[in-house]
Amino acid sequence: MKKIVLLYLLFIFDLSGFSQSLSEPEEQISFAKEDRPLAYYAVQADLWWNELQKDLKNEKSWYNYYRANRNAQGTANWSTDFVKEGPNLMLGEDIVKIMGEHIPDAFTYNFVRGSTAAVYPGEGKYLLKAYRMNPDFPGLLATVATYATSTHNLALRQEANEKWFKKREFPISLMNYAYNTLRSVAENGILLTQHDNDTYPVWMLQDAKNMRTDILVINIDFLLFDGYRDTIFKQLNIPPFLLEKIDVNEYETNWENVVQHFLFHYEGDRPIHIGLTVYEKWYQPFLNDLEISGLTRTFKTQPDCNLKLFEGELILDYLKADLEFNTFLPRIREMNTGYLLFFDEVYDRLNLTDKQFVQEVAKKIISNNEIFENKEYYESRFH
Repeated sequence: MKKIVLLYLLFIFDLSGFSQSLSEPEEQISFAKEDRPLAYYAVQADLWWNELQKDLKNEKSWYNYYRANRNAQGTANWSTDFVKEGPNLMLGEDIVKIMGEHIPDAFTYNFVRGSTAAVYPGEGKYLLKAYRMNPDFPGLLATVATYATSTHNLALRQEANEKWFKKREFPISLMNYAYNTLRSVAENGILLTQHDNDTYPVWMLQDAKNMRTDILVINIDFLLFDGYRDTIFKQLNIPPFLLEKIDVNEYETNWENVVQHFLFHYEGDRPIHIGLTVYEKWYQPFLNDLEISGLTRTFKTQPDCNLKLFEGELILDYLKADLEFNTFLPRIREMNTGYLLFFDEVYDRLNLTDKQFVQEVAKKIISNNEIFENKEYYESRFH
């Protein structure tokens, strides 16, 4: 907290050590696509708010102001307390109220009002209106795919993902990771994911490329929405689960409770897989019962599944070099640490050439990440 306050004060008082780049408003993209601190978004919210004071009907300023606030809240793990970190930070619903006073008929108003609730589709009619008005607006298709998933409208999700896929917005390395994740799941499996970058590319491959459509992919964020969770749990014969006693800011408690309820009570025949990007603390009681299957964990692997994945199922050559330089790169490098768990499973059964490949790739993954769990072990393992 002290570091955040100091960084913010450096901007306010224009001290010489502060980066000049933060003295001007910058176009805002999703925090899932870059690695920025909360303080950066607090400053950007200030700058875009100042731009709005010049013209309260400027849609560009409204969108970037909203996006800076949404990024700030996302960086703060969706706590509503993020507003305390800057004088012009504001909840999305409050931004919508002010925006409605100035541009009630504009595309940006409809888009923002329709997307502020994240996985909760209550304002869906505004989002769909924005979709009809400007379907090619950057970021809109992700929100439409979210709305379609929350409402179990698979036809709309497929339509959005087919359009989104053609835009080539995701780096090929993320698409490769998504492909490898799908290949890691057993036939007719259920895959639990957690973030944007481990979920939307997977859905995109299913919808736009008809790939592994036998898999039910569930992002655990959606399980916090009663309407989505009730339908999924009924479909899978899991007893109902209520979140009413959990404070809205206790997202970590929500995730932990709903994931563990899912795993404790699911008794169906479909194999459960948990993506390696899902935080272990959400399923800690089951950790010792799970086995590595490619880029997932599952309760029972098929014989030699990891060796088969290594030898013929997964795309791995792309890991040999960082050929893309984009805002996703820190996120991609962090996700790639999951390959180390997979390599650890197969390493002792590989021939010399494949071992050398794993050593080369593993060293690159390790060097690209300063701190992660068991780093010293992997450094020794793949020296």
